Amino acid sequence: MIYIYQLITMSVYTSNGRRYSKRIRFMSDKKRINPNSHKLDECCENGIYKIKEYGGKCSKCLKHSNPELFKKEISDKNNDLDNPFYSNEVLEEVTRLIALPFDHYLFKSLKFIFQNGSIETIDGMRQYIGILSGIRESKYEGWTAKQATELTTIFRFKHCNNSWDGMGMGGEKWRIQHAICGGVIDKWNLKSDEVGPIGYCYYAIPKPQKFQIVSEYCKVNNPIPTKAACFSAKDNKNRFSFWFRNIPHSSSLL
Repeated sequence: MIYIYQLITMSVYTSNGRRYSKRIRFMSDKKRINPNSHKLDECCENGIYKIKEYGGKCSKCLKHSNPELFKKEISDKNNDLDNPFYSNEVLEEVTRLIALPFDHYLFKSLKFIFQNGSIETIDGMRQYIGILSGIRESKYEGWTAKQATELTTIFRFKHCNNSWDGMGMGGEKWRIQHAICGGVIDKWNLKSDEVGPIGYCYYAIPKPQKFQIVSEYCKVNNPIPTKAACFSAKDNKNRFSFWFRNIPHSSSLL
């Protein structure tokens, strides 16, 4: 049996009353073509057609007859298009569940090696790697941008005269920013004036969207990218390798 495909353009109303065209692709038997098979039943107005998924109504009639279905099928989907980003509340809750608490002994251990400056030594970096191993074995997956700011502030105050002189581009301590920001979960919250220009440049990302448009008529869900660079060896080897090459004394840690 041979089939042919046809495209029909129909009009649909959005939740705010705007009208847009929707293209429908359907298949028909070439040997038994019905000359009226391409015609759709008009609804309440000329050029406004009934839709099977809407109970044989157009979107305009659906809004009046079944507000709950209208909200599910049209309003909520239009809201997604108008507000494609995850809400701050959702992002904060997801981060809270997997971020190392401030009072956890592993985060206190991180603070200690940044405060006493041992993070700049080979032994201190071995302690740092040991802390990461402890995090990996726990239910947590890294630390927050706020915690990264605290680690940065501690190190700058103690070892950089509370300035960016040593941690900036060309400074002797720029690798510290990689050690700090490479463990951040909520990378969309990183700020250059809080964690440094290098940490921000290489690890900050835009606020995540709930979906990605893959074609004119299709979108796919976009999971929240919470994986920290230091724990991305399995998911993104290039990202992990970049982070590892740039932390202090990386060649001595192999």
